[in-house]
Amino acid sequence: MNTIKNTVKTEIVCDTTNQKRYCLHIEWDKTKERACVIMLSAGKTNGISFDHTTNYVLENLVRLNYGCVDIVNLFASNDYTSEVSSDDENRKVISKVCKDAHIIVFATGATYRTNKRVKNRQNEILEILKEHESILHCITDEDGQKFYHPLCPKVRKWNLQKFDIKELTEENTND
Repeated sequence: MNTIKNTVKTEIVCDTTNQKRYCLHIEWDKTKERACVIMLSAGKTNGISFDHTTNYVLENLVRLNYGCVDIVNLFASNDYTSEVSSDDENRKVISKVCKDAHIIVFATGATYRTNKRVKNRQNEILEILKEHESILHCITDEDGQKFYHPLCPKVRKWNLQKFDIKELTEENTND
């Protein structure tokens, strides 16, 4: 008989009211590389029970042989429609965790195509990511279509592909 023991460490960086979550850090193997996943808005994960999105992120990163993840979002609250137009603390946290990452997965989905507030915030964050472009990836489907969010059923098993920030910023200016 064999017994396998695992320890998963979680840490949440949030504001003093717990209304904004700036980063969800999950570590399961500190000997492996660190991923940063940037999504749209903070969900309801509390560090012990995970929402579907966080579960899909973990399943894929374990499969891809990473050992920890920092999950950050364009919007630090779970209601991005009411969040103020700028959030300096969120940008600072995103900048910090990106510096520590071996790979950054930009997984905000396609909401930016129809929502001006999301598009503006995405452009702010893409400005931060310019210095990390060499490790910047997105989720693609099997046909090579880019920029999926982890909840999309078409990409339950991630294919990651590097991309050029200009792909998103040029698309944003063509609207």
